[in-house]
Amino acid sequence: MAKDARAHRCRCDDRNATAWLAGLAMALCAAAPARAETDQKAAAKGMRAPAANAGASAVQDPNTIVITAQKRSQTLQEAPVAVTAFTAQAMKERGINDAFDVAQRTPNLLISTNSAMGQPYIRGIGSDALGVGTESSTTMHLDGVYISRGAATLMDFVDIERIEVLRGPQGTLYGRNSVGGTINVITRKPANDFEANATLDLGNYDLRRLRGVINIPLGNDTAIRISGLRSLHEGFFTNVNPQGQRRLQDEDVAAGRIAFRTAPADNLEFLLSGDWYRGRGTGLVNKPLEPGTSGAFGGVVFPQPFVTDTPLHHFQNEDFRGLQSQVNLTLEKVRVSLITGYRKTVWKNAVDSDGTRAAVLNLLWGENHDQASAELQFASVPGTRLEWVGGLYYIHENGTFHALLDFPIAGFSVLDIGKDRTNAYAAYGQATYPITPTVKLTAGIRYSIEHKTADTALFLGSTPLGEAPGAKTWHAWTPKFVIQYEPTRRLDFYLSASKGFKSGGFNSAGLQGPFDPETLWAYEGGAKMRLFRDKLNLNTAAFHYDYQNLQVVKFANNLTITTNAARAKVDGVELEATANPLTGLQIGGNAAYLNARYTQYVTGDPARPQLGQLNLAGNPLTRAPRYSAGLFGRWAIPLGLDEILLLGEYNWRSRSYFSPFKDKAISQSPLGIINARITFHPKDDRWSAALWGKNLSNRTVYGSLFRFDSTGFNAVAQLREPRTYGVEFGARF
Repeated sequence: MAKDARAHRCRCDDRNATAWLAGLAMALCAAAPARAETDQKAAAKGMRAPAANAGASAVQDPNTIVITAQKRSQTLQEAPVAVTAFTAQAMKERGINDAFDVAQRTPNLLISTNSAMGQPYIRGIGSDALGVGTESSTTMHLDGVYISRGAATLMDFVDIERIEVLRGPQGTLYGRNSVGGTINVITRKPANDFEANATLDLGNYDLRRLRGVINIPLGNDTAIRISGLRSLHEGFFTNVNPQGQRRLQDEDVAAGRIAFRTAPADNLEFLLSGDWYRGRGTGLVNKPLEPGTSGAFGGVVFPQPFVTDTPLHHFQNEDFRGLQSQVNLTLEKVRVSLITGYRKTVWKNAVDSDGTRAAVLNLLWGENHDQASAELQFASVPGTRLEWVGGLYYIHENGTFHALLDFPIAGFSVLDIGKDRTNAYAAYGQATYPITPTVKLTAGIRYSIEHKTADTALFLGSTPLGEAPGAKTWHAWTPKFVIQYEPTRRLDFYLSASKGFKSGGFNSAGLQGPFDPETLWAYEGGAKMRLFRDKLNLNTAAFHYDYQNLQVVKFANNLTITTNAARAKVDGVELEATANPLTGLQIGGNAAYLNARYTQYVTGDPARPQLGQLNLAGNPLTRAPRYSAGLFGRWAIPLGLDEILLLGEYNWRSRSYFSPFKDKAISQSPLGIINARITFHPKDDRWSAALWGKNLSNRTVYGSLFRFDSTGFNAVAQLREPRTYGVEFGARF
C-alpha cells in the first residue's frame, strides 16, 4: 500500500513545480551547443584533452567545435555540409540521453518507432520496413562502424564525446544506405589524465538513473576507460485489466563500455573497445485512439492517453553487444586506418496489437542478427594542399526474423520466419583542392556491390502456407561534387550535388520477391556565416531532391508488403543560428521548411480497399512535417565562487503523417515541446545539483501510428514519454 501511494504521488502532477519550470522555459528557451576539444596537441596524438568544467560560464563557440563528418577533422563552421553537432557538455546541459532527444533538437530529423525498432528520418527520407532483409534509408554510425539494425539505434547514450547529424545523402564517404543522411555517435576515448565522475537522476515515475565513468592512465600513452549506466523507471501506462501487468511501458536498462588505447610510437595508435546493452521491460504499448467500445469486438478504449485495458503479459527483451578496433598509422604523407567492428543484436517483444481486452491479435516477434565489418582507410596528412581520403569497405550480415501472429478470437495463428544473409563491398575516394585562395573544389565517388540471399516461410499453425527464397545482387555508383567559396574567414558558401543509394532487399515479414534499390540525387546550396565580430553564427541550407524507387511499406491482411513507389521530390530550407549578446548568455534557434511529396505513386489503401487504386501524387512523404522550429537560451549567472546555469527550450513541428495516404486519423497534429533545466555548481565543478523537466506541457507524442485492418480500430498508436521531471546530482573525483 505504501509503495502504491508513493508511486501515485510520483505520477501526480506537481503543478507548482511544473508551472515554474514551464515559465522559465518560455522566458529563456535554452541550451547551447557545447565546446569541443581545444588542446590541439592532444587531438593530434589522438588523446582527448582533459575535460573542461562542464559548468564553465564561457558560452560555447560553434567555430571551435571539431567534427569528423567528412572523415577528417574540421570545425563545424568550415565543413561544406549541413550538420548539427552536440558535444558532451551540450548533451549534459540539454538532457540528451538518446536518439529521440537528439531528433527533438535537430532541424528535419524525426525518429519514430515500431516496438523495439528505431526508424530515423532526415528531410523526410527514412523507412519503416520490417525484418532482417532490409535496413533504414537513414543510418547511424558508432565510432565509424555502421549499425545495421534499427533496434540498436535506440540505445541510451553512455559517455559520448560528440554526436553529428549529417543531413543529405552521404553516399560517397559513408555509403551503405545513407540516402537521407547519417547520425555519427563518437564515444570518449581513453586519455592520459585520471578522471572519474558519477551522475544520479531521480524523477517522477520512480526514475532512478545512475551513470559513472572512470579513466585510468597506465603510463607510456596507454589508458583504459570504463563507463556504465543503470536506469529504471516504472511504466507510463496504467493497466486496469486485473489479468495483466498493472504498469506498462517501463524501463530496466543496464549498459556499459570498456575502451583501451595505447600509442607505442608517435605515429602509431591502437584503440579497442567493447560495449553491451541489456534492456528489460514491457516495451511500447499499442493504444487505440477512438474512445468508447468497438462494435466489432467489444474492447473498451479509454480517452486518457496513458490508460489501457489489456490482459496480455507484455515484455520486451533487448541484448546488444559490440566489439571494435581501430589502428592508426601516420606516415610522412599518408595516414592509414583499419577499422573493424562486430555487433550482435537480439530482441524479442510481445504486444497486444489492438491494445484492449478484446482478444483480437497478439504479436510475438523479434530478431537475432550478427554483423561484421572492416574498413581500410587512407587519408592525406593535415597541412597538404590536396586533401583526400579513400578506402575499401566490407560488411557481412546474417539474421533471422520471426513473427507469431496469434488471433485468439478466431482460434488460429500465423508464424512468419525470415532469414537473410548479406555481403556488401565498396571502394571510395574523395579529394578537395584549392584552385584559388578562396575557392575549393571537391569530387568523390563510391562503387558499391550488395549481394543478399533470403528465405521467408509462412505457417498457419503447423501447416506450411508457402515459402519465398531468393537471391539478388545490386551495383551502384554514388558520386559527389562540391564547390566552396570562402571570401573571408568568417564567410563560407558552398554548392553541392551528390547521390545516395539504398540497397534493394527482401521482405522477411511476408511472402514476396525482392524489391529494388532506391536512389536520390540531391542538390544543395549553403552558407555558414560568422557575423558581428563572431557574436552571431548563422548557417543556412537550401536543397532539392530527385528521389526514385522509394521503398514503401503497407499492411495487408495483417502482414507487411514492401514495394517501390515511382518517384518523389523534396525541397526545403534550413536555418540555424546562435548569438552571444552578453558574457554567459547565448540565445538562438533553428527553423526548417520541408516540401517532401510523391510525384508518381498509384496504389491501393489496404485499410480502405473499396476506394480502389489511388493516385498519391502530391501527398506528403511520411514523417515529413512541412514546418519545424526551435528556440533555445542559456544563461550562466555567476554568484561569487558559484554559478547558476539556466536553460530552456521550445521545439515545434507542424503536422506529420504516418502513411502515404495523407490520412489525418494516422497523423501527429502540430506539436510543441517545452524543456527546462536549472543547474547549480561551484566554479571548480567538483559537484553539481540540477532541477530538470521535459515535455512540461504534457503533450501526447506518437512514436508510431498505424492501422491494423483486423483490429476493428481506425488507428493504433505507440506513445512516447509524457511529462517527466526530476533532480540530478553529479560529482567529479
